[in-house]
Amino acid sequence: MRMLFDDDEARLAGLKELVRPDSGDRSRRLAERFTDRAVEEGLGDVTYGFAESPFGELLVALTAQGVVKLDYPDRDFDEELEMIAARLSPRVLFSPKATDAVRRELVGDGADPVRLAVHLS
Repeated sequence: MRMLFDDDEARLAGLKELVRPDSGDRSRRLAERFTDRAVEEGLGDVTYGFAESPFGELLVALTAQGVVKLDYPDRDFDEELEMIAARLSPRVLFSPKATDAVRRELVGDGADPVRLAVHLS
């Protein structure tokens, strides 16, 4: 394991000054554009996002045929996504935009019944 020395701290401080304050936001925006384009081009067989619920954050996973997975917060989302990749397709993309309509249905005002297409696999 390499130890940090005083001159390393100075180098790190200098590097931090070079990083633009908005670089994290810019990276996030570029990643979103990349994912949106991949979804538009049909490069993802499964898209997923997260929805707030009274029980906590839910994992919402979709295919073109409908919902394939709704998972509650007590589950390990990484394991669930690995299972989806193994059973359905390894082409799994995080895309809040692609899952937005379903997420809105799930957390709607409760006035209308929830009507979602379900993909049974």
